[in-house]
Amino acid sequence: MFEALSDFVAHTYGRYILLIDEYDIPFITVHLANWSKEDKQAAQDILKLMFQTMLKDNKYLIKGLLLGVFEIPLTEMGSGANNIKDIRMVPAEVNDIESSILSADQPHTGSGIDALTDSFWFNAKEVELMLENSIGWCPRIARHKPFIMDEIRSWYNGYFIGRFRGKYNPWSVSSFIEELCIVLNQSQSRRTNIKRIVQTAARSYWVTTGTTGLIEAQIDRHRAQFTELAQKLLRNYELTKLNEDADKTMCEPPHVPLNSTQLNLISLDQD
Repeated sequence: MFEALSDFVAHTYGRYILLIDEYDIPFITVHLANWSKEDKQAAQDILKLMFQTMLKDNKYLIKGLLLGVFEIPLTEMGSGANNIKDIRMVPAEVNDIESSILSADQPHTGSGIDALTDSFWFNAKEVELMLENSIGWCPRIARHKPFIMDEIRSWYNGYFIGRFRGKYNPWSVSSFIEELCIVLNQSQSRRTNIKRIVQTAARSYWVTTGTTGLIEAQIDRHRAQFTELAQKLLRNYELTKLNEDADKTMCEPPHVPLNSTQLNLISLDQD
């Protein structure tokens, strides 16, 4: 079927660039399905053959771009779509999640394909520009822009991408601004509590758009490693907050022992 569609597009418009978003979702769906091992393998083989047809054996393809969260190998013993170059969110020199998060305050090298690391998600300037551009649609934002920006930071400024801190999820920020503009435009009364509207519009948007099944399965499979990593991340966060508070008060941060953070993850220690 794809070959017929490809022929039609090529003869109508010429050679094309193929964009595939969330290419990993079909593989994750198969992985989490309540199927036999043989059925899962057969489904994965079909998916890999499909990607080979689209990306390797496609004579009309100029370039292809695959986007996904989890890295799914599309090759096996040299066959399949083996002509793909990975561009990771996490730089190659710190390609494990622990090192990436713990070193996120260090400067990025900005070399090679890792130079694109800061292209993922929004930075603070991009969010401020988006908020500024929304004033044309919702003029009431202009008077309360500093407060709105503080609310955005409070809710959505908590992600690490590679070595970069303070990255904003595009879906959350866009959904928040859209919801805020809709409510403000509908509430034209001067007695409207703008701050309450802003606080009501700020909520979790992105986390409700996907499933955590694969993450939960991996945590259940690697309980000890996850507990150790979570403890390290929380200790690092605690020390970082202490250092930030110390910088604000111009005093030396107190010594915090490495075992200062205790996790109560009973569910990870018991079946």
